[in-house]
Amino acid sequence: MVTRAEALTALTRSLARHSGFSPGRLSAATPRLALGKAYELYCLGMLVAQLESDESFTYNFAGSSVIRFRLGHGPINEERAHINVLRSGVHVGTLWTDIQFVSRSACDKVCISADQPLPGDRHELDIVLVKPGVYGSPCHRDIFMGVECKERQVFDNTLLREVLGVRSEMAINSRPTPAVPFGLEEWGTVSADPPSWMCVCSPAISLVSCPAQATFYGIKFRCF
Repeated sequence: MVTRAEALTALTRSLARHSGFSPGRLSAATPRLALGKAYELYCLGMLVAQLESDESFTYNFAGSSVIRFRLGHGPINEERAHINVLRSGVHVGTLWTDIQFVSRSACDKVCISADQPLPGDRHELDIVLVKPGVYGSPCHRDIFMGVECKERQVFDNTLLREVLGVRSEMAINSRPTPAVPFGLEEWGTVSADPPSWMCVCSPAISLVSCPAQATFYGIKFRCF
């Protein structure tokens, strides 16, 4: 199990060179960080480093003076700590943690809008990369990448079905018209409408072999 210290180290290494970040903003929050959230913080650090390497992104740490993880998921609040994602100095997206988004099936209903979702119309993601300036409960169309963090030693069919269910509420398969979401050139094209990636992070050994369903629906596995 990832410890608070390991999570803190992973994110500090990833953000140390970027604007607005200081280790104190994390260390102040670490004593209050629930053990169950440490893995999410660890995955955030690993993903930030990978996206910087793959896509040449830079980051700007903004919002609250410290990172505070919720016990549960909720809407985007611009006053909470977040990470602005930049390419060539231009703000192209924002990373948030513990967010509820309005599902594809809800947004597609004639009788409902993303501004007035019902409780069952929202789904949870541990980490999201969304369009700049998106607050509240983002619509599925606002998401470039959704991340689920599963600190399990075994990734079984039950978890796979759960992941596929969330993914189906982010986008539908649109073969044969693949697109590159958010300019993630190194991640490649995805056959999804709207174009987005889902990423599942887990130390489970079984993730080394990516299930065919995950590839078909635009899900990437990361063994962190």
